[in-house]
Amino acid sequence: FFSAFVGFILVFRTQICYNRWWEGRCLWGTLIFAAINLAQQGQGSFTEKENFRRLCALIVCFSIACKNQLYGQSIEADGDYLLTRGLISKTEYEQVIKRQGWQPYYFLGALREIIDVDLKMSGQRAKTNNDVYSFKGSTTDAQLLMMDGALGQMASIIGDLIRVKATGLPMGYDSIFYFIYLGKNECDIHCSLLRVRISLPYLSLGSVYFVVTTLSWAIKLQWYTPILMSLLHLVVRCITELGTCLEDPFGNDITDLPLDKFCRAIEAQIAA
Repeated sequence: FFSAFVGFILVFRTQICYNRWWEGRCLWGTLIFAAINLAQQGQGSFTEKENFRRLCALIVCFSIACKNQLYGQSIEADGDYLLTRGLISKTEYEQVIKRQGWQPYYFLGALREIIDVDLKMSGQRAKTNNDVYSFKGSTTDAQLLMMDGALGQMASIIGDLIRVKATGLPMGYDSIFYFIYLGKNECDIHCSLLRVRISLPYLSLGSVYFVVTTLSWAIKLQWYTPILMSLLHLVVRCITELGTCLEDPFGNDITDLPLDKFCRAIEAQIAA
């Protein structure tokens, strides 16, 4: 019975951590689609090449700003790359780095602004030709709605990504898990009106489980018992650490999401 209980706790925690990792992966996949979709809509509707070039540059800057936001750092970490590639001007770059924490939203605002600028240019040219649809590439209401929808989707995704980053496993559940499985000196018990810190013995139920299992297996396995128990303990610790790594998918561990590759993929697809 206790073996099933311990196994359930271990599998349940790992599954929750994996679900967080997978949600972050799916959100980034949706972000890549929304960014490429916005660039495609701009390519078919923008009247000025310079405006379209800035649209593409802002999309790339937005993805890089999202990456750094999730890493808990400023866009300054990729400042040299952005300036070298000509994705952002020096003046605008200095304005952006002053807004740490809101940098992705700055680029969302800049994207809305460039769409509005090109829309006004499109209207002026069409008006000159005495026909609102006479100029090839003029932005229609349907195209404007599609671009606005893509922007709204990008804004929603960065909010969801920040939620995944900021919210971890429930503290009470994680504390109980580590006490039961690995053993902790202290365990926090939280409730809405009271917070109590209870000192508990270092010996964990996980340790008791391995000791009892060793004694019960020793009769049949004899000298093979230490080898099998060591392998079992190694597997359990590996699964536990894997769950801990997957809990935060936006880091520098080997199991974390390759955000740099995602940003480069967006830039490559837009430039194609």
